[in-house]
Amino acid sequence: MKIDLTCPVELWQYAMPTEDDADCTFVMNNLSDKVVVSVQVTLKCFDKEDMLLFSQTERIQGLKAGVGERFSIMLLPSQWRDVEGVDLVIEKVWFDDSTIWRRGNAPLTYYESNALPGGRALDQLRFVAGGGLSLRAGSGVAVRLRPCQRARKRPLLPLRTAARRGVRQLQPRQRGPRHRRP
Repeated sequence: MKIDLTCPVELWQYAMPTEDDADCTFVMNNLSDKVVVSVQVTLKCFDKEDMLLFSQTERIQGLKAGVGERFSIMLLPSQWRDVEGVDLVIEKVWFDDSTIWRRGNAPLTYYESNALPGGRALDQLRFVAGGGLSLRAGSGVAVRLRPCQRARKRPLLPLRTAARRGVRQLQPRQRGPRHRRP
């Protein structure tokens, strides 16, 4: 799977058509700090030889996905016979403040699952990681690292607010002037 790391929406889960239900269902996650009100996606379907059978672009409106919330979209493919593979491309995302994100020329990154099978290695990783780790980047942005997830940027809280909320933030070491010993 290839992902665009600039996209404010990520694919979380999906369900392909069955004999009982002809819809493709995609569960998305809003990664932005704005409310998503509409998305435009392209569904590309391929055969056994990875030849494009058809491409279908649709805009889904009437959404109200808040910050960090999941939302579902359903697409009815124009055909489903001989489909062996599917690509879902997020073309545009509309926000409630009238701004639009458009897919550009950002390089696509190949996503490889790093999910560990249950067992000792996973238990050790959970023990070492604890509740996650906050680091302060040079740009004043905190990056929260969690096992099995990609890094997400969020602004740092003022220290008083962080202390009140019980959030621990690591601050860069302050270096003073260097003194030479005589």
